[in-house]
Amino acid sequence: MVHVLVTMQIKSGKMTEFLATVKELQPFVLKEPGCLEYDFTREVPSPLGIQEPIDENRITLVEKWESMKALELHAQPTAEPDPRRKQLAETMRGLRESVVARVTESIA
Repeated sequence: MVHVLVTMQIKSGKMTEFLATVKELQPFVLKEPGCLEYDFTREVPSPLGIQEPIDENRITLVEKWESMKALELHAQPTAEPDPRRKQLAETMRGLRESVVARVTESIA
């Protein structure tokens, strides 16, 4: 299994628009072959002493894919054949200040 952890910094004042956009985008991606999870998350306070300071403009996308091949297909530019999906993805990109990803695989 392949895991993708995407950390996005959302532009100030754009969180409401970002959340509405990804709520509509999510079902498109979940229908892709090999997509097991595509969950946008926000930070919450916890009792963990190792937690970073909460950033209200930071969103983490947690993705799980059956295989690297499924992730490769998702990442191809042609993976957005539906015009609405493509528009939503472009809107999402425009609402972010920055984005970084970590790709990992299960080991146990």
